[in-house]
This record gives sequence, structure tokens and C-alpha cells, in this order.
Amino acid sequence: MKPATLQGEAELIGTRLIVWDAKNGLDIYRSGFFGKPVGIPKPKPDQDFDVPLLLDLMEGLYLLEHQRISVIDGRTKEPVRRSVLLREARGTYRGFSQAYQVYKDLRNKGYIVTPGLIDLLLTFLDFCWRM
Repeated sequence: MKPATLQGEAELIGTRLIVWDAKNGLDIYRSGFFGKPVGIPKPKPDQDFDVPLLLDLMEGLYLLEHQRISVIDGRTKEPVRRSVLLREARGTYRGFSQAYQVYKDLRNKGYIVTPGLIDLLLTFLDFCWRM
């Protein structure tokens, strides 16, 4: 991952974050394959896009913690602090804290992972532990 520099502003709308500025979204996407460009299901690594970038709460929290994005509330337009985003994520995803620890560890080691992959991995491990 590139050094921590603010790359854009994301707006928290429900359980998603949206980077409306397409150039900033493209920079964030290319810096580690974070998020998904709206309307482009499987973008190529070098593909340009001129659409907003949609981030999962897990990705958004990671980027916020690494000072790569700032987050504003979609209704009030006020800044959203880490604690608020973390509370929203914990209320949305069962087992978020554990999943986020795995996600953060893998990202910090340079792996490209998606939140959905982490959910699948934790479900599989939970199944194995119960056997």
C-alpha cells in the first residue's frame, strides 16, 4: 500500500461509503484495489473509470484509520469519527471485530483482500472448529 496521504472524501450512506469524486475514487481503487466502481462489476487493474467508488464499511474503516480518506455523514454532512464508523460496522455485521482484525492484518502485510472473502474465511474456520 502507498504511504498514507489523504486521497479523498467518502460519504456514509446507510451501510456503505461512496467516494463521489471519480478521480479520487480511481486513485483509492488503484492504491490497493479498495472498493468497487459503481456499475463496473469486475474492473481491470489498469482500467480507467469515471464513476463513484463504493466502499464497504470494513474498507472504509481501514482507509480512515490509515488517513487515506475522510468520512462525512450523508445526512448532516458532518465529519464521521472512527468510533462512529466502528459502531455502525459492529451493528451491521455479525462478528465484525474479529473479521476486521483479520482484514487489517492481511492488508497491513500487503495482501489484497475483500471483506466478503474475510467473511467466507471466518465462516469456514468456525465450521472447522465446531467439528
